[in-house]
Amino acid sequence: MLTELQKRKLTRLFNWHDSDGNGFLEVEDYQQTVKNLGEIMGWGPGVPEYDDLYMRFMFAWSGLLTFGDKSGDNKVSLDEWFEYMDTILASAEGAERTINSTAMIIADMLDVNRDGKISPEEYRLFYKAYNIEEDLVADVFPRLDTNGDGYLSRDEVYELVEDFYRSNDPKAPGNWIVGAY
Repeated sequence: MLTELQKRKLTRLFNWHDSDGNGFLEVEDYQQTVKNLGEIMGWGPGVPEYDDLYMRFMFAWSGLLTFGDKSGDNKVSLDEWFEYMDTILASAEGAERTINSTAMIIADMLDVNRDGKISPEEYRLFYKAYNIEEDLVADVFPRLDTNGDGYLSRDEVYELVEDFYRSNDPKAPGNWIVGAY
């Protein structure tokens, strides 16, 4: 069962995904995020990076719709989101798959210069794609960059995402991956 801390973090993530702010996750929300990222990166349909990102987001949406849309209305409410995430995180395999895929998407889409690490400027793109106030990165990034080297490696991203989904420690750095919760 999800803890109150997990629910707070997952509510924040839900709101990030809900690009139109209507209280439901719909395919258009996921498509809008891909479009935003594409515009930021200078990619569009037919560009391999864009098409790969689109495929990943649509795969995530398909799983959420199939297993999360209990009402069958082609959208996912916050309560359905909680039930879906509770089911996934209760399974070691489901949790690991979610952590791996989330960390991989973040690391792949934000490592703009492909140097194997994410800078604060690159992390800002994450916020911009989700229409989140980019100035928040100045507060959030240092909380994530626990070794203080000014970058997030792929391994660090994985650890942060794992903290986000699994940790019940309010001081865990990964709690901040999508900002204040």
